[in-house]
Amino acid sequence: MKWMNLALLMLVPCWLAAAAPCLRSQPEPGEEFFLKSERRTFSADVLTYPGDSAGVSRVDIYFEVPYHSLQFVNQGGFFRASYELIVAINDTADRLITEKVWSGKVEVDSIQEVRMRRPGEIVQKSVNLPPGRYLFNIRVRDLETDRASASRLRITVADYAIGKWKVSDAMLLKGLETQGERMVITPNISASISDVSDSFFVFLKLYNDLGVDSGLVIVEVSDRGSVPVRTDT
Repeated sequence: MKWMNLALLMLVPCWLAAAAPCLRSQPEPGEEFFLKSERRTFSADVLTYPGDSAGVSRVDIYFEVPYHSLQFVNQGGFFRASYELIVAINDTADRLITEKVWSGKVEVDSIQEVRMRRPGEIVQKSVNLPPGRYLFNIRVRDLETDRASASRLRITVADYAIGKWKVSDAMLLKGLETQGERMVITPNISASISDVSDSFFVFLKLYNDLGVDSGLVIVEVSDRGSVPVRTDT
């Protein structure tokens, strides 16, 4: 399947944060306590894109695991934390479609280095699924303590069929920088904008195999009550 695609970066003024509370609020403090009480201590987001073959879409799963929810163990010269990511994907009747398990680790020279890094480990994994509606049951488990936290997301996997204009899911960005000729983006997986002072970026892709060389993109931001608060083109 061949596509013409265009990646878009949209700059959203920060005043929309006050006018559009549809974005998830920042997690509450004391997440180590929440981990022990089985409340969710990680952030997860799921975005869809066209797949490599007809009839399936690529599903990217993003995780942000806070460092303070992991147990670092002295390995004699450095510290290591190990974790496991488990994603069980069910259909709308709650029947299991597939289950994926990934493991990861974080190694640092000192505990102080953890405090100097970004708040959490960002991980991206991908699966292929036919278009449809799914339930994603996500668990993150600390392999040292065996403590786990869970989350459940309802996801619609879009149909990127040939012969259509299609837009991917939108990703909020936490960071955007240029490294040589590459543009490096850091996803805002928690979708929190409470600590943004002026504006933030939204990343998405447009797909078109119709041979059209121009188009109009209309962006509408709504509040929780689906009332539009800003429209732009």
